[in-house]
Amino acid sequence: MPLIVVTGSVVRSRPYNHTMDTPVTSSRQIITPTVLWIIGLSIVSVLFTAVGLAIDFLVPIGAIIGLLSLVFVIRRPFFGFVFYVAMVYLRPADLFPVLGTVRFQALVLVLLLLLWIIDAFVLNRRGYRFDRIDIVFFAFVGSMVASLFTSIYLSESVGYIDEFIRFAIFWVLASQMIRTEQNLKTFIYVIIGCLTFVALIQIWTYFTIGFTRATGLGGYGIHIGPISLGGVRGLGGSSMGVNGVGGYSAGFLGNASELGLAILIWLPFLYYYASIAAGSKRFWHLAVFGIYMMSLMACGARGAFLGVVAVFGVIFWRSTHKAALTLIGLVGLAVIIPVIPDHYIDRIASTAEYQEDESANIRLDLWEAGLRMVIDRPILGVGVGNFSIAYGSTYRKAGSADLWWEPHNCFVQIGAELGLLGLSLFVTLIVMTFRWNHRSRQRLKALGLKNSWLWVTTVAIDVGLIGYCVSGNFITSSYYPHLYLMALMARLIKTILDDREQETEKTTLENSAQPTLPAATT
Repeated sequence: MPLIVVTGSVVRSRPYNHTMDTPVTSSRQIITPTVLWIIGLSIVSVLFTAVGLAIDFLVPIGAIIGLLSLVFVIRRPFFGFVFYVAMVYLRPADLFPVLGTVRFQALVLVLLLLLWIIDAFVLNRRGYRFDRIDIVFFAFVGSMVASLFTSIYLSESVGYIDEFIRFAIFWVLASQMIRTEQNLKTFIYVIIGCLTFVALIQIWTYFTIGFTRATGLGGYGIHIGPISLGGVRGLGGSSMGVNGVGGYSAGFLGNASELGLAILIWLPFLYYYASIAAGSKRFWHLAVFGIYMMSLMACGARGAFLGVVAVFGVIFWRSTHKAALTLIGLVGLAVIIPVIPDHYIDRIASTAEYQEDESANIRLDLWEAGLRMVIDRPILGVGVGNFSIAYGSTYRKAGSADLWWEPHNCFVQIGAELGLLGLSLFVTLIVMTFRWNHRSRQRLKALGLKNSWLWVTTVAIDVGLIGYCVSGNFITSSYYPHLYLMALMARLIKTILDDREQETEKTTLENSAQPTLPAATT
């Protein structure tokens, strides 16, 4: 009789050797796909090492890391996607230039896209399931492309679109790979973990290096004792014109104000997750919450401060424990105020005297210029990424020494650069995110899942989005991923609930289709 063996998910039979009383094992069964992966990877790694050592010591290291990562992505696409998310937030290429040379981050994204296309359109033929929020998001991307026709400086617009197309690919991949609550948890906590690392490096830099032009703009690298990983900017000397410390890398977490915006958006997630956690989990959530608050003070950004006030205001308004929150808040202020740096208090206090603040007056001029851009080019705007060019060349006030200012307002920037078409889609995306989260909470309540993890996630998205809208009036971050991540997560939660309902309906139909046994008779 043949011996039945199970290999993976395939049941096979193989011949039995009666004389040896042992199963006959062929070489094909010994050399499994995993063994082939290991052998092939070892051979290629040795070759890359040999070639790399003859060129540069870092080349073989980068090559081996790259190969291992690519194998990991192919074998586990979701974790490859999470790995890509971590690279977006941590930006290792800013610390290790060899990764930037080979465009490692872009390669991982392209590989993930190819794997999804093969799976969705060749193997399983699922295609892509569009939802209404997808249509609004991709219409917004289309408005960016359409603005090329009215762009003042075309190459600048093309660069912005190239960067944003990557997020559009990210949106597609996330909407297809994150279909369970556990995957969504992993996705969110990876982002929180990456931001925590960035915040810790920023706080360390604040206390050990202080204010320089590089630390204010971001991209200064990591400098801890003997460890010195240079960034895209040299540290330079101290600067009196800098009011905060940004992130160690460049990009959307570089500038102190931009890092502050990112931190405040994720602040409510830690608060609400701590509210449903217990024991050590609650402690760790609150500990990271404290790190984020320290990071916000190190940023020294007034726009982020106003966003934090809005976030805490909404948390208090929604809470059913207002007396307890008031007491905790008063105790917290009594502890924190004595240790807050004087320059930060002065910086925040200056918001009450904006008429005498030069920066505030400049921003008012910028917003007025943005309004004139909308009037001059109402449909498609002056072109994505072209506000500073249009301002410096045409719209700045006569005699102004500042030529290439950004608008310091998300809504002004979108209206001026993408016209009323882009602005309407931008606002629609915000409104739709709030509406979808409200409907998801209604569905969760009907399922008896009020105050569940998904429930508090929808609340955290709403509160973070309010913080974004408030701070966005003072910070230029229209094309950074913050808003679009909030909208994406609202979509993911809706998809998870849709899949659950479909699974429940399927199970109900299967149970109802089963024949009932006749009652036993005596």
